[in-house]
Amino acid sequence: MTVGGPQELTTYGLDPKRFTRSGQYNAAAHADALVTLIEVARFRDVKPAGDLAKALQYLIQHPHPRLQASALTLAGSWNVEKTAATVLDAARNDQLPVSVRAAALEAMVEMKLPASRELLVAYAANSNPAALRSTAIESLAVVDTQAAALQAAQLFAESDLKSLDPATTLAAFLNRSGGAQALAAALEARNLKPDSARQLLAALFTTGHSDKVLLDVLNQSIGSFRQTPDYSKRYVLQLVSDAQQQGNAERGKQLFKTVACASCHKVGGSGGKIGPDLTAIGTTLSAERITEELLWLNRQVKEGYSVVRVITDAGKIHQGYQRKTKESEAAGNLVLQDLATGKLITFKKQQIDQQQTTGSVMPGKLTALLSESQLLDLIEYLSELGRIK
Repeated sequence: MTVGGPQELTTYGLDPKRFTRSGQYNAAAHADALVTLIEVARFRDVKPAGDLAKALQYLIQHPHPRLQASALTLAGSWNVEKTAATVLDAARNDQLPVSVRAAALEAMVEMKLPASRELLVAYAANSNPAALRSTAIESLAVVDTQAAALQAAQLFAESDLKSLDPATTLAAFLNRSGGAQALAAALEARNLKPDSARQLLAALFTTGHSDKVLLDVLNQSIGSFRQTPDYSKRYVLQLVSDAQQQGNAERGKQLFKTVACASCHKVGGSGGKIGPDLTAIGTTLSAERITEELLWLNRQVKEGYSVVRVITDAGKIHQGYQRKTKESEAAGNLVLQDLATGKLITFKKQQIDQQQTTGSVMPGKLTALLSESQLLDLIEYLSELGRIK
Protein backbone atom coordinates (compact mmCIF):
# COMPACT_ATOMS: atom_id res chain seq x y z
CA MET A 1 0.00 0.00 0.00
CA THR A 2 2.99 2.32 0.25
CA VAL A 3 3.05 2.69 -3.53
CA GLY A 4 -0.70 2.47 -4.28
CA GLY A 5 -2.88 5.26 -5.56
CA PRO A 6 -6.27 6.45 -4.19
CA GLN A 7 -8.25 3.57 -5.70
CA GLU A 8 -5.83 0.92 -4.43
CA LEU A 9 -5.97 2.41 -0.94
CA THR A 10 -9.75 2.14 -1.02
CA THR A 11 -9.83 -1.40 -2.39
CA TYR A 12 -7.14 -2.88 -0.18
CA GLY A 13 -7.68 -0.79 2.95
CA LEU A 14 -11.26 0.41 3.39
CA ASP A 15 -13.55 -2.05 1.63
CA PRO A 16 -15.01 -4.54 4.19
CA LYS A 17 -15.73 -7.02 1.38
CA ARG A 18 -12.03 -7.67 0.99
CA PHE A 19 -11.95 -8.93 4.58
CA THR A 20 -15.01 -11.14 4.28
CA ARG A 21 -14.70 -14.86 3.60
CA SER A 22 -17.66 -17.27 3.43
CA GLY A 23 -19.89 -14.59 4.85
CA GLN A 24 -17.58 -13.99 7.85
CA TYR A 25 -16.10 -10.52 8.29
CA ASN A 26 -12.58 -10.54 9.81
CA ALA A 27 -12.49 -7.28 11.79
CA ALA A 28 -9.02 -7.99 13.21
CA ALA A 29 -7.50 -8.39 9.73
CA HIS A 30 -9.23 -5.19 8.61
CA ALA A 31 -7.84 -3.38 11.66
CA ASP A 32 -4.35 -4.49 10.60
CA ALA A 33 -4.94 -2.99 7.16
CA LEU A 34 -6.07 0.29 8.71
CA VAL A 35 -2.81 0.46 10.68
CA THR A 36 -0.98 0.37 7.34
CA LEU A 37 -3.25 3.14 6.05
CA ILE A 38 -2.34 5.21 9.12
CA GLU A 39 1.35 4.84 8.26
CA VAL A 40 0.61 5.86 4.66
CA ALA A 41 -1.32 8.91 5.90
CA ARG A 42 1.67 10.04 7.98
CA PHE A 43 4.19 9.97 5.17
CA ARG A 44 2.23 10.40 1.93
CA ASP A 45 -0.12 13.15 0.84
CA VAL A 46 -2.68 10.79 -0.66
CA LYS A 47 -6.16 9.68 0.40
CA PRO A 48 -8.33 6.76 -0.72
CA ALA A 49 -10.93 7.44 -3.39
CA GLY A 50 -14.66 7.47 -2.76
CA ASP A 51 -16.89 8.53 0.15
CA LEU A 52 -14.45 8.50 3.07
CA ALA A 53 -17.04 9.67 5.60
CA LYS A 54 -19.39 6.80 4.80
CA ALA A 55 -16.62 4.21 4.92
CA LEU A 56 -15.13 5.47 8.18
CA GLN A 57 -18.44 5.93 9.98
CA TYR A 58 -19.29 2.30 9.28
CA LEU A 59 -15.96 1.19 10.77
CA ILE A 60 -16.15 3.55 13.76
CA GLN A 61 -19.52 2.10 14.72
CA HIS A 62 -18.28 -1.51 14.52
CA PRO A 63 -17.83 -3.12 17.98
CA HIS A 64 -14.21 -4.21 17.36
CA PRO A 65 -12.14 -1.75 19.51
CA ARG A 66 -8.96 -1.74 17.42
CA LEU A 67 -10.95 -1.28 14.23
CA GLN A 68 -12.86 1.60 15.80
CA ALA A 69 -9.71 3.28 17.10
CA SER A 70 -7.89 2.99 13.78
CA ALA A 71 -10.87 4.35 11.85
CA LEU A 72 -11.08 7.32 14.25
CA THR A 73 -7.36 7.99 13.81
CA LEU A 74 -7.80 8.04 10.03
CA ALA A 75 -10.77 10.40 10.31
CA GLY A 76 -8.43 12.83 12.03
CA SER A 77 -5.42 12.24 9.78
CA TRP A 78 -7.49 12.77 6.65
CA ASN A 79 -9.57 15.55 8.28
CA VAL A 80 -12.86 14.03 7.12
CA GLU A 81 -15.20 16.82 8.20
CA LYS A 82 -18.40 14.82 7.73
CA THR A 83 -17.31 12.43 10.50
CA ALA A 84 -17.08 15.27 13.07
CA ALA A 85 -20.31 14.35 14.87
CA THR A 86 -19.31 10.68 14.98
CA VAL A 87 -15.88 11.55 16.36
CA LEU A 88 -17.38 13.73 19.11
CA ASP A 89 -19.91 11.03 19.99
CA ALA A 90 -17.09 8.52 20.42
CA ALA A 91 -15.09 10.96 22.57
CA ARG A 92 -18.06 11.50 24.87
CA ASN A 93 -19.18 7.85 25.06
CA ASP A 94 -18.05 6.54 28.46
CA GLN A 95 -19.08 3.00 27.46
CA LEU A 96 -16.27 2.75 24.93
CA PRO A 97 -12.81 1.43 25.83
CA VAL A 98 -10.26 4.11 26.75
CA SER A 99 -8.16 3.19 23.68
CA VAL A 100 -11.10 4.07 21.40
CA ARG A 101 -11.87 7.29 23.22
CA ALA A 102 -8.20 8.22 23.10
CA ALA A 103 -8.24 7.88 19.31
CA ALA A 104 -11.41 10.00 19.19
CA LEU A 105 -9.78 12.72 21.32
CA GLU A 106 -6.73 12.77 19.07
CA ALA A 107 -8.90 12.93 15.94
CA MET A 108 -10.95 15.72 17.45
CA VAL A 109 -7.78 17.78 17.92
CA GLU A 110 -6.41 17.05 14.44
CA MET A 111 -9.73 18.13 12.93
CA LYS A 112 -9.63 21.33 15.06
CA LEU A 113 -13.21 20.83 16.23
CA PRO A 114 -14.50 23.83 18.25
CA ALA A 115 -15.44 21.70 21.26
CA SER A 116 -11.95 20.18 21.58
CA ARG A 117 -10.32 22.26 24.32
CA GLU A 118 -13.38 22.41 26.60
CA LEU A 119 -13.91 18.65 26.36
CA LEU A 120 -10.26 17.82 26.90
CA VAL A 121 -9.97 20.05 29.97
CA ALA A 122 -13.03 18.35 31.44
CA TYR A 123 -11.64 14.85 30.84
CA ALA A 124 -8.19 15.78 32.17
CA ALA A 125 -9.67 16.78 35.55
CA ASN A 126 -9.00 14.60 38.59
CA SER A 127 -12.64 13.49 38.86
CA ASN A 128 -12.03 11.07 35.96
CA PRO A 129 -10.20 7.71 35.90
CA ALA A 130 -6.44 8.08 35.56
CA ALA A 131 -6.29 6.28 32.19
CA LEU A 132 -8.82 8.68 30.65
CA ARG A 133 -7.11 11.67 32.24
CA SER A 134 -3.75 10.74 30.72
CA THR A 135 -5.19 10.31 27.21
CA ALA A 136 -7.01 13.65 27.50
CA ILE A 137 -3.81 15.35 28.68
CA GLU A 138 -1.87 13.94 25.71
CA SER A 139 -4.33 15.52 23.27
CA LEU A 140 -4.66 18.71 25.31
CA ALA A 141 -0.88 19.18 24.99
CA VAL A 142 -1.44 19.94 21.30
CA VAL A 143 -4.19 22.49 21.95
CA ASP A 144 -2.94 24.16 25.16
CA THR A 145 0.48 22.97 26.33
CA GLN A 146 0.48 25.02 29.54
CA ALA A 147 -2.93 23.77 30.70
CA ALA A 148 -1.95 20.19 29.82
CA ALA A 149 1.29 20.51 31.81
CA LEU A 150 -0.57 21.60 34.94
CA GLN A 151 -2.97 18.67 34.62
CA ALA A 152 -0.11 16.23 33.98
CA ALA A 153 1.79 17.41 37.05
CA GLN A 154 -1.31 16.92 39.16
CA LEU A 155 -1.87 13.45 37.69
CA PHE A 156 1.74 12.39 38.33
CA ALA A 157 1.67 13.77 41.88
CA GLU A 158 -1.59 12.09 42.87
CA SER A 159 -1.67 8.80 40.93
CA ASP A 160 -0.08 5.42 41.48
CA LEU A 161 2.45 5.53 38.64
CA LYS A 162 3.08 1.78 38.94
CA SER A 163 -0.40 1.15 37.54
CA LEU A 164 -0.25 4.03 35.05
CA ASP A 165 2.31 4.03 32.25
CA PRO A 166 3.43 7.68 32.17
CA ALA A 167 5.78 7.31 29.17
CA THR A 168 3.18 8.15 26.51
CA THR A 169 2.01 11.18 28.49
CA LEU A 170 5.61 12.38 28.85
CA ALA A 171 6.16 11.84 25.12
CA ALA A 172 3.21 14.12 24.32
CA PHE A 173 5.18 17.01 25.84
CA LEU A 174 8.65 15.95 24.74
CA ASN A 175 7.53 15.74 21.11
CA ARG A 176 6.33 19.35 21.08
CA SER A 177 8.44 22.49 21.00
CA GLY A 178 8.38 24.02 24.49
CA GLY A 179 6.58 21.01 25.94
CA ALA A 180 9.43 19.78 28.15
CA GLN A 181 9.91 23.24 29.65
CA ALA A 182 6.19 23.62 30.41
CA LEU A 183 6.01 20.22 32.07
CA ALA A 184 9.21 20.80 34.05
CA ALA A 185 7.86 24.08 35.46
CA ALA A 186 4.57 22.44 36.45
CA LEU A 187 6.34 19.49 38.10
CA GLU A 188 8.71 21.78 40.00
CA ALA A 189 5.75 23.62 41.50
CA ARG A 190 4.21 20.31 42.59
CA ASN A 191 7.13 19.10 44.75
CA LEU A 192 6.98 15.48 43.59
CA LYS A 193 7.66 12.68 46.04
CA PRO A 194 11.05 11.02 45.44
CA ASP A 195 9.45 7.68 44.51
CA SER A 196 7.20 9.32 41.92
CA ALA A 197 10.18 11.21 40.49
CA ARG A 198 12.16 7.96 40.17
CA GLN A 199 9.31 6.30 38.29
CA LEU A 200 8.97 9.30 35.98
CA LEU A 201 12.72 9.25 35.38
CA ALA A 202 12.55 5.58 34.37
CA ALA A 203 9.59 6.32 32.07
CA LEU A 204 11.45 9.28 30.58
CA PHE A 205 14.34 7.04 29.54
CA THR A 206 12.01 4.70 27.65
CA THR A 207 10.82 7.60 25.45
CA GLY A 208 14.30 8.07 24.01
CA HIS A 209 14.44 11.67 25.25
CA SER A 210 16.70 13.12 27.92
CA ASP A 211 15.78 16.81 28.03
CA LYS A 212 18.04 18.55 30.56
CA VAL A 213 15.40 20.83 32.06
CA LEU A 214 13.12 17.88 32.86
CA LEU A 215 15.98 15.73 34.14
CA ASP A 216 17.08 18.50 36.49
CA VAL A 217 13.62 18.83 38.03
CA LEU A 218 13.26 15.07 38.51
CA ASN A 219 16.76 14.80 39.96
CA GLN A 220 15.99 17.58 42.43
CA SER A 221 12.82 15.77 43.51
CA ILE A 222 14.75 12.54 44.02
CA GLY A 223 17.29 14.26 46.26
CA SER A 224 20.95 15.15 46.34
CA PHE A 225 23.28 13.79 43.70
CA ARG A 226 27.01 13.78 43.08
CA GLN A 227 28.68 16.18 40.69
CA THR A 228 30.64 14.32 38.00
CA PRO A 229 34.20 15.66 37.92
CA ASP A 230 35.93 16.73 34.71
CA TYR A 231 37.41 13.87 32.71
CA SER A 232 40.66 12.55 34.12
CA LYS A 233 42.48 9.42 32.98
CA ARG A 234 43.90 9.01 36.50
CA TYR A 235 40.37 9.12 37.96
CA VAL A 236 39.18 6.53 35.44
CA LEU A 237 42.02 4.16 36.31
CA GLN A 238 41.32 4.63 40.01
CA LEU A 239 37.60 3.81 39.54
CA VAL A 240 38.42 0.67 37.55
CA SER A 241 40.91 -0.47 40.17
CA ASP A 242 38.43 0.19 42.99
CA ALA A 243 35.65 -1.59 41.06
CA GLN A 244 37.82 -4.69 40.65
CA GLN A 245 38.63 -4.75 44.35
CA GLN A 246 35.39 -3.50 45.93
CA GLY A 247 32.69 -3.76 43.25
CA ASN A 248 30.02 -6.45 43.40
CA ALA A 249 28.72 -7.58 39.99
CA GLU A 250 25.55 -9.11 41.45
CA ARG A 251 24.62 -5.86 43.16
CA GLY A 252 25.55 -4.07 39.93
CA LYS A 253 23.14 -6.29 38.01
CA GLN A 254 20.26 -5.28 40.25
CA LEU A 255 21.32 -1.65 40.05
CA PHE A 256 21.37 -1.87 36.24
CA LYS A 257 17.64 -2.61 36.40
CA THR A 258 16.65 -0.13 39.08
CA VAL A 259 18.36 2.95 37.59
CA ALA A 260 16.56 2.26 34.30
CA CYS A 261 19.60 1.14 32.26
CA ALA A 262 17.59 -1.95 31.29
CA SER A 263 14.85 0.21 29.79
CA CYS A 264 17.30 1.30 27.07
CA HIS A 265 19.76 -1.60 26.73
CA LYS A 266 19.41 -5.33 26.15
CA VAL A 267 21.42 -7.85 28.14
CA GLY A 268 20.99 -11.51 27.30
CA GLY A 269 17.90 -10.94 25.15
CA SER A 270 15.90 -8.87 27.64
CA GLY A 271 15.68 -5.11 28.04
CA GLY A 272 15.17 -2.07 25.83
CA LYS A 273 16.35 -1.38 22.30
CA ILE A 274 17.08 2.34 22.40
CA GLY A 275 20.80 1.93 23.05
CA PRO A 276 23.35 -0.70 21.99
CA ASP A 277 23.06 -4.32 23.15
CA LEU A 278 25.37 -4.73 26.15
CA THR A 279 25.31 -8.53 26.40
CA ALA A 280 29.02 -8.89 25.61
CA ILE A 281 30.28 -5.38 26.33
CA GLY A 282 32.89 -6.74 28.75
CA THR A 283 34.61 -8.53 25.85
CA THR A 284 34.45 -5.65 23.35
CA LEU A 285 35.31 -2.63 25.51
CA SER A 286 37.88 -2.22 28.25
CA ALA A 287 36.78 -1.43 31.78
CA GLU A 288 38.33 2.01 31.31
CA ARG A 289 36.25 2.71 28.19
CA ILE A 290 33.08 1.45 29.90
CA THR A 291 33.74 3.81 32.81
CA GLU A 292 34.30 6.73 30.44
CA GLU A 293 31.02 6.07 28.63
CA LEU A 294 29.14 5.92 31.93
CA LEU A 295 30.45 9.22 33.26
CA TRP A 296 31.30 11.34 30.20
CA LEU A 297 28.64 10.42 27.69
CA ASN A 298 29.81 12.23 24.59
CA ARG A 299 33.55 11.58 24.65
CA GLN A 300 33.26 8.53 22.39
CA VAL A 301 29.77 7.80 21.08
CA LYS A 302 29.45 4.46 19.30
CA GLU A 303 29.07 4.86 15.54
CA GLY A 304 25.43 4.93 14.54
CA TYR A 305 24.25 5.87 18.06
CA SER A 306 24.65 9.64 17.98
CA VAL A 307 21.21 11.21 18.27
CA VAL A 308 19.83 13.60 15.68
CA ARG A 309 17.09 15.98 16.86
CA VAL A 310 14.63 17.44 14.36
CA ILE A 311 11.96 20.10 14.83
CA THR A 312 9.47 20.02 11.97
CA ASP A 313 7.62 22.93 10.40
CA ALA A 314 4.57 21.73 12.39
CA GLY A 315 6.44 22.26 15.68
CA LYS A 316 6.88 18.56 16.45
CA ILE A 317 10.14 17.20 17.86
CA HIS A 318 11.63 13.90 16.71
CA GLN A 319 14.80 12.24 17.96
CA GLY A 320 16.50 9.25 16.44
CA TYR A 321 19.56 7.72 14.87
CA GLN A 322 20.24 8.80 11.31
CA ARG A 323 19.99 5.90 8.87
CA LYS A 324 21.17 6.64 5.32
CA THR A 325 19.63 4.83 2.37
CA LYS A 326 20.26 5.12 -1.36
CA GLU A 327 16.79 6.62 -1.77
CA SER A 328 17.24 9.22 0.98
CA GLU A 329 20.67 10.21 -0.30
CA ALA A 330 19.33 10.64 -3.84
CA ALA A 331 16.29 12.64 -2.72
CA GLY A 332 18.13 14.68 -0.08
CA ASN A 333 15.76 13.45 2.63
CA LEU A 334 16.59 12.66 6.26
CA VAL A 335 15.76 9.20 7.62
CA LEU A 336 15.65 8.71 11.40
CA GLN A 337 15.23 5.50 13.33
CA ASP A 338 12.80 6.42 16.09
CA LEU A 339 14.36 5.79 19.50
CA ALA A 340 11.24 4.42 21.17
CA THR A 341 9.75 2.30 18.37
CA GLY A 342 12.72 1.51 16.12
CA LYS A 343 10.68 2.52 13.08
CA LEU A 344 12.20 4.53 10.24
CA ILE A 345 10.76 8.00 9.67
CA THR A 346 11.51 9.97 6.51
CA PHE A 347 11.60 13.79 6.56
CA LYS A 348 11.65 15.84 3.39
CA LYS A 349 13.89 18.91 3.32
CA GLN A 350 10.96 21.30 3.39
CA GLN A 351 9.52 19.62 6.52
CA ILE A 352 12.61 20.33 8.65
CA ASP A 353 12.71 23.61 10.54
CA GLN A 354 15.71 22.78 12.75
CA GLN A 355 18.18 19.88 12.86
CA GLN A 356 21.04 19.18 15.26
CA THR A 357 23.19 16.29 16.44
CA THR A 358 22.93 16.00 20.23
CA GLY A 359 25.34 13.13 20.98
CA SER A 360 24.62 10.14 23.20
CA VAL A 361 21.04 9.22 24.01
CA MET A 362 22.12 8.20 27.52
CA PRO A 363 20.66 10.75 29.97
CA GLY A 364 23.12 13.12 31.59
CA LYS A 365 23.50 12.93 35.37
CA LEU A 366 22.20 9.36 35.44
CA THR A 367 25.27 8.07 37.27
CA ALA A 368 25.24 11.18 39.48
CA LEU A 369 22.28 9.61 41.28
CA LEU A 370 24.53 6.74 42.40
CA SER A 371 26.72 6.58 45.47
CA GLU A 372 30.42 5.86 45.00
CA SER A 373 29.96 2.21 45.98
CA GLN A 374 26.98 1.81 43.62
CA LEU A 375 29.01 3.24 40.76
CA LEU A 376 31.76 0.68 41.46
CA ASP A 377 29.19 -2.14 41.47
CA LEU A 378 27.81 -1.00 38.11
CA ILE A 379 31.26 -0.72 36.54
CA GLU A 380 32.14 -4.23 37.76
CA TYR A 381 28.88 -5.70 36.42
CA LEU A 382 29.25 -4.15 32.96
CA SER A 383 32.96 -5.07 32.77
CA GLU A 384 32.13 -8.72 33.39
CA LEU A 385 29.30 -8.98 30.82
CA GLY A 386 30.09 -11.56 28.18
CA ARG A 387 33.13 -13.00 29.90
CA ILE A 388 33.28 -16.77 30.27
CA LYS A 389 33.21 -17.79 33.91
